[in-house]
Amino acid sequence: MAESVAWLIIHVISLVLSKLASSSLLPIRRAVWRCTLLALAAGLSCSPLVAKPRKGAAPRPGDWEVLYSGKTHQLRGYKLYDFPRRSWKIERGELKTIAGGPKVDLISLELYEDFELEVEWRAGAGAESGILYRVIEDYGPSSDSGLEYQIAGEGEAGLAGTKRGTGALYELQAPQASTVSRAVGGYHLSVIRMSKGQIEHWLNGVQLMSVSLDSSEFQQALVGSPFRSLPRYGREKAGHVCLQHTGHEVSFRSIRVRRLGQQEISSR
Repeated sequence: MAESVAWLIIHVISLVLSKLASSSLLPIRRAVWRCTLLALAAGLSCSPLVAKPRKGAAPRPGDWEVLYSGKTHQLRGYKLYDFPRRSWKIERGELKTIAGGPKVDLISLELYEDFELEVEWRAGAGAESGILYRVIEDYGPSSDSGLEYQIAGEGEAGLAGTKRGTGALYELQAPQASTVSRAVGGYHLSVIRMSKGQIEHWLNGVQLMSVSLDSSEFQQALVGSPFRSLPRYGREKAGHVCLQHTGHEVSFRSIRVRRLGQQEISSR
């Protein structure tokens, strides 16, 4: 859509210039203007970080879909058409938030219902972020609809094991594992599994929590949370995967997801 608008603007300017050129502008000046327009069109039509829709057959349940490979991605800005380059950057194979930049989240191009998601990430001291899922765009910010796997950076001693610690279902359920191996400054592997309303959060091979969206445990936690008055929170059957931008620098190295069909769900 953005490119279509840009081309429309260029076309209008070209018509105006043609009218002027037919009366008093010199041929050389007219040629310069046309070259300028062509250069502008070329600049508007190419953007190396703009996410492109997947081509070919839709992936089957169980097939891994790569959302970020270290070079290419299938992501765009939340409520945006393309990649928010003032908020995120790709540098040396890492997908990074730009600290201090506009707080624009990234979302997957596709929607997912039952899935398994793997995300490699690292966060410095004091940094916070989140991996949200089942996010929709027609209702407030991403956190108003999406469930969140909390990410807390190094030195989170005050948050570890709480509803705001790494691996928590943010503000709803604390991670159950008491200790998880976390190399200082290194990358960590988070896994989120959503299957028929059953949520699992994992970190570096250790399961941290599990809860059903239909359980009384979840409903009681929701009533006591900041999300209790949000009518769409946790109620979407399908939605985007979302990487949160909170203003801190957080890096991602590999992101992939696979849809769970009946066979994958039954094998658990």
